[in-house]
Amino acid sequence: MFGFLLIAMRDVFWQTVTKNRYTYLTLGMTAFPLLMVLWFGVGEFYGKQYLSSFVKVLNIWSWILAIFGFGSVYLNKPGRFLTYANESVYPLYILHQTVIVVLCYYLKLTDWGFMAKFSLMVIGTFGISILIYEFGIRRYRWIRPLFGLKN
Repeated sequence: MFGFLLIAMRDVFWQTVTKNRYTYLTLGMTAFPLLMVLWFGVGEFYGKQYLSSFVKVLNIWSWILAIFGFGSVYLNKPGRFLTYANESVYPLYILHQTVIVVLCYYLKLTDWGFMAKFSLMVIGTFGISILIYEFGIRRYRWIRPLFGLKN
């Protein structure tokens, strides 16, 4: 819901996050250590749960808005990679769940540790999805519309 409201205000949203990016960064850099102190450094006191929840939300939103603000300044430049990445978003969105399910089906049978399985899931999902997109979708005009791409 918050994402919809923020994007519905499109120009105002981007101007605000760009202008206040350092404020959001400062809030995030302050809220995170405070959250760690609340979780691990102090004993129980009345209202700790509420204060901790408030600081957690403040921390998360501060970092999200800081990333948006800095991203809009430093990453919002036209280029070949951005054009390629923008075109690949929807096909990768469609493909990634199927790739995750297939990888997970085979990885659950192994006795590897959590980090090995997690790393292979993340890298494998991204890598296999990109390969399918690049060599199975992007280059063939007849299949592009099935994945929301223009011919």
